[in-house]
Amino acid sequence: MRNILFTVLFIGILSLITSPISLASKYLHKANMINLSNNAIICMHQDPDGYLWIGTYDGLNLYNGKDTYVYRFELNNKNSLCSNIIHKISDAEPGFLWISTSLGINKFSLKERKVTESYPGYMESDLVATDSSGITLAICKENWISCYTPFSDGFRDLPREGIGPQTVRTLFAGTDGYFYLLLASGILKKLTPDFSNTTFNLLSEERQFHNKPILSAFQENNHIFIVDTDNKLYRQQVDGSGKEFLFDLSGMTNKYGNIIKICTFQSNVYIVFRNGSILDLSRPKSVIDTGIGIFCLMNDKRQEILWVGTDGQGIRMFYDKPDLFGSILLKDLPINIQNPIRSLYTDNDQSLWFGTKGDGIVRIQAYDTYLNKKAIPQSAITHFTTADGLSSNRVYSFQKSEFHPCIWIGTEGPGLCYYSYKENRMKTIPQQEDTPPIRYIHSICEVNDSTLWLATTGNGLLKVTLRIDKVTPTISKIQSFPLKNRENTCKEIQSMIYDNDSTLFLGSRGGYGVISFNIFNQKYEFLQTNNLRNPAIGDVLSVCQTEDSTFYAGASSGLTRIKFKRGKIHLRQFDKSNGIANDMIHGIHEGNDSCIWLSTNKGLTKYNPRNNFFHNYHQPYFSVTEFSDDAYWKCPYSERLFFGGINGLVWVNKQAEPEYTYQPELSFFELQMDKRIFPLYKDISRNGVTVPADVQSLTIAFVAPDYINGENYEYSYQLLNYNSSWEKLQKTNKVTFMNLPHGEYLLKVRYRNDVIDSSAKEYTLPIKVLPPIYLSSLAIFTYLFIGTVLIIIAIYRIHQQILKKQKQIADKIKEKQKEKLYESKLNFFTHIAHELCTPLTLINGVENYIQAYTATSKDKTLDKYTSVLRENVEELNGLIQEILDFRKAEDAGFSHTHIRRVSVSSLLRTQFEWFYPLSEQHQIQFKINAPKELYWNTDPVYFKKILANLISNAFKYTEDGGTVRISLHEEEDFLILKVYNTGKGIKEADKQNIFDRYRILGTMDNDDNRQNTAQNGLGLFICHSLVQSLDGKIDLESKVGQYAEFTVTLPFGIVEESSDDTIDEEIPVSLPSPNTDIQEPQIPQTVQEQTENKPMILVIDDHKDIVWLITETLSSEYQVQEAYNAEEALEFLKQYTPSLIITDIMMPNIDGLELISLIKENRYTRHIPLIIVSAKISDQEQAAGLNIGADAYLTKPFSPTVLLSVVNRLMTNQRELKEYFYSPESAYQYTEGQLLHQEDKEFLDTVTAIIKENVSKEGLGPELVADALNINTRILYRRFKKISTMTPSDFIKDYRLNYAAQLLVNTNMSVQEIIYNVGISNKSYFYREFARKYNMTPKEYRTKEAKIIDS
Repeated sequence: MRNILFTVLFIGILSLITSPISLASKYLHKANMINLSNNAIICMHQDPDGYLWIGTYDGLNLYNGKDTYVYRFELNNKNSLCSNIIHKISDAEPGFLWISTSLGINKFSLKERKVTESYPGYMESDLVATDSSGITLAICKENWISCYTPFSDGFRDLPREGIGPQTVRTLFAGTDGYFYLLLASGILKKLTPDFSNTTFNLLSEERQFHNKPILSAFQENNHIFIVDTDNKLYRQQVDGSGKEFLFDLSGMTNKYGNIIKICTFQSNVYIVFRNGSILDLSRPKSVIDTGIGIFCLMNDKRQEILWVGTDGQGIRMFYDKPDLFGSILLKDLPINIQNPIRSLYTDNDQSLWFGTKGDGIVRIQAYDTYLNKKAIPQSAITHFTTADGLSSNRVYSFQKSEFHPCIWIGTEGPGLCYYSYKENRMKTIPQQEDTPPIRYIHSICEVNDSTLWLATTGNGLLKVTLRIDKVTPTISKIQSFPLKNRENTCKEIQSMIYDNDSTLFLGSRGGYGVISFNIFNQKYEFLQTNNLRNPAIGDVLSVCQTEDSTFYAGASSGLTRIKFKRGKIHLRQFDKSNGIANDMIHGIHEGNDSCIWLSTNKGLTKYNPRNNFFHNYHQPYFSVTEFSDDAYWKCPYSERLFFGGINGLVWVNKQAEPEYTYQPELSFFELQMDKRIFPLYKDISRNGVTVPADVQSLTIAFVAPDYINGENYEYSYQLLNYNSSWEKLQKTNKVTFMNLPHGEYLLKVRYRNDVIDSSAKEYTLPIKVLPPIYLSSLAIFTYLFIGTVLIIIAIYRIHQQILKKQKQIADKIKEKQKEKLYESKLNFFTHIAHELCTPLTLINGVENYIQAYTATSKDKTLDKYTSVLRENVEELNGLIQEILDFRKAEDAGFSHTHIRRVSVSSLLRTQFEWFYPLSEQHQIQFKINAPKELYWNTDPVYFKKILANLISNAFKYTEDGGTVRISLHEEEDFLILKVYNTGKGIKEADKQNIFDRYRILGTMDNDDNRQNTAQNGLGLFICHSLVQSLDGKIDLESKVGQYAEFTVTLPFGIVEESSDDTIDEEIPVSLPSPNTDIQEPQIPQTVQEQTENKPMILVIDDHKDIVWLITETLSSEYQVQEAYNAEEALEFLKQYTPSLIITDIMMPNIDGLELISLIKENRYTRHIPLIIVSAKISDQEQAAGLNIGADAYLTKPFSPTVLLSVVNRLMTNQRELKEYFYSPESAYQYTEGQLLHQEDKEFLDTVTAIIKENVSKEGLGPELVADALNINTRILYRRFKKISTMTPSDFIKDYRLNYAAQLLVNTNMSVQEIIYNVGISNKSYFYREFARKYNMTPKEYRTKEAKIIDS
């Protein structure tokens, strides 16, 4: 049997057939998937991981069963080979290979997959051996042995006479730990490395291994094949025992060339010659020349494969593999068939029938006996076309008749065809004229001897009744069954199966899906597929029923499994996401192992319903990849499954349980991070890989090295901590991850060779993606450290801030207490000052009377007393004013300046004259230096106070006999005032507080004040406030114990346009109205008579002496009525109407401001003039009185003369107003800058009313107004010229524009609507005139006014 098998092997080699030939036989297969750098194979080697290393004439190749990697010589790369011509590949120490090239030996790392050591000069070394410890011997020079140890610096050459490449036949390391060297003389040397001395040495033992010279020798396991000079082939154990003569090779080397290799493969000894001839010693007479030059041969260490390295034809594999598939290509037929195969059938005489879509029917007799020939002989072919009786060359179905000796054939028609076995010819059944033509038959079902059911793609489902007349069938009746689904009718039925009971299952096109049809009662049902995720599943191309009554429907978008359980339909859909290579399902059949086979557009798919696994097959298993609709058949004799395609057909052989299934270990092979590639070694699954943080793309390759079925492996993976489901890679052995987040992952990979292999082993690879540098462990530690430091610092700072805050709060509380204390002092002094104003007013008034009396009496003594009284009153008044000024600066500052052009030099001289007597009294040198006439724009009152305070302060601290010097000059548009005085000076520490109000108040009691100078210490603070209000600055220069000099710098102010001392600031006052109502006064006749003589004045003050003083001042010219509180005044006003009212503010119960408010609210008393006389002298207090309705405001102490003058002015104004009211001029009104007589005002009002009534009329003009007034237009123009600055036309236009502005604000009309409503027809004219009047467009005006209203 083996001789027969090997003969077939040689036939395969000779014919270079690249696919398996026969079931369960050994053949030579071409390794099609190995893409080598060169096809001249010099040597081969298999490493401990099972990977194949291939040495060629152009580089070293690594093949792992899936991919090929090439290593070559690279210039300037120390990790590359010495040469691209590889002579020998052998094991070195564990983890390394020796690569012997034409220019040297390289040590190659399996872990790093690169050259780690290079030894040029050891050229073309075919004799290299390494023991288990890594000690290596190499023979590449005559009379030398080169030795290498892993711990040495390289090879060491040891001289050995008679040893060289020409004399040594083989060199190897034995299993006993020794090296063996067989010489051509037949001597076997046993070499032992010696490390006893400092130098390396080889101990040698020798014995005669063969008694004749040896031509060639090949070591294998523990024995050696030798061929001696007599061409005798022997096999002998290394220890010399068991010598066995095998064969006489006399003459063969001359005929077939040198012997390349002698080896044992599956217990047979094979001899391979250089020219490609192979001799199997079990069949010594059958030496066949393969026609392929052979360079090397190698036994696979893991699989039953004999690797053959050829001269230019790449690698061949000799192995035993059951043929899963068989195929016939249309191109291999002796006839020209171009159209796809659409139907298949096999009969019991091993004939294969297939129908085509346009080339008729082809029958191949004994089809499976021509598998290894290029073409099927013509004698085995029968071709049927329309010329042979077919109704059409488009053949879609076959059906073997169970009742008649024929094959029913479905074609495109017209008519039903059959093949008669009795007549051995093709025939078409004639139809009666009254029956419809039969066309497009895609499936035939024979239920009895006279009934056929036909599935067509044009007429739907047909029932054909036959009549057998003298063995010739005829059609007696044709019935059509329209299958309606709601309003639509299904007429395209692609496939059909019969359950051998009562039901036909129809596969329809066009989305109708599967239809169940009862052949007895003709009832049908469209199977519901609403729960399927893909509606295209309704386009059914094929149907199949399995042994367990499960139905499968193949559609243009996947596979549907249909199960009937307890009257319910259970559906499940499968598509690409489940592992099908292509979801266009053309055909379905069940295999003998209960697996389902599917034909698709991309090969065949095997499905295991027990575990829902899918496995796909395509090239190189067969060359037919795209299959045809409904072209499938299961042979009842061989149980083969047939599938027809566009360029041939494929059958699946009956499946047998394999005795042994090779399952290699999966290895993680390569890692690619972005563009950098790193090899992975065997132990990587324990250690894992570490990925830097900046890697974006991570690709991991893995492989299970199977050189027979490796291309059929399907891989899947799962990345724990990233995804929870298994992802199918199909036959791809690489997985890529993009931008993996940092963290630790576990990559799990598994593979399977077939759908039966459901318990796939999982292989794991730990993956650690490093965090970016800012999230690394060191960074986190740094963050924690920095964070801890920052927290400590923060806690410290917070603690410090808390302490600081506590100190600030304590200081603030202390400051508030201090401020409260000083405020109490200030309030006390201010209150005292206010209280002093009233008696001072009385003293001042009495003094005026005494002075007037003195002037008439000419009493000098009395005049002297009066003078002393006046001077003290003035000094007391000055003291009060300083206190009030200080309070004023505290509250609001001196904000109301009145800039005038004044002679500041005159003001200075006045102050000089005032203080000169004081300088004389204390013998102080008092000098001034100022221009004779120096005018400056400033506030004269403020400037005078600044002078007085600074000079007073200078005299205060100048000792007797000292100096006070004042200078005044203009410098760079600034007025410079300097006040210098000798004395104790001011300390540097006190300069910061010299203008501090608290220091001033705090040291008032300690000042040693000089008489006739300011004695309250408030002057400097007031002076500083006054200078600031004038936008100037004050500086101090001093030396302790010598002098002090104040320098005031004032800018040139802007003179106010008006000199009227009115207060512009409004202070609204809201006071509640008392219950007392002021009635219209009822004036008795006696009072009226008195009023005619003297005007009545009502004086209101709670201080009786003040009332007395005012009464004395005014009684000579006016009748004065007295009231001592507001309640009395209100009662008086109920009965009398005075001409003028004088009131105080500070009164009990109702104060003066509230009283004024009540008077002004009453329409009978609101016209009465009001004068306020009060000790409240601040600007805000005076403004409040004037704003509430007072006509004048006099502060205490007041001058009686000034009071009388103010009263006289107000009374005069009242009298003139009354005279005007009763005069003819009162008929005039002031309108738009002109005085209008009442009659003219009424005229303009009439014109305005006319315009308003006719404003929307486009014809509104002077003529219309004149007609309405019953005057002519000329008179209208003259009248307007007299009373207005505008013409009638301008007046009308102005009214229209004002009205338009009102509409813009008060309505939502559009601008166009407004133009229409104001009677203007020209839009451009309106926009131009509106912009001229309001300086903006109508839209801008509306927006602006809306904002004003909102605000």
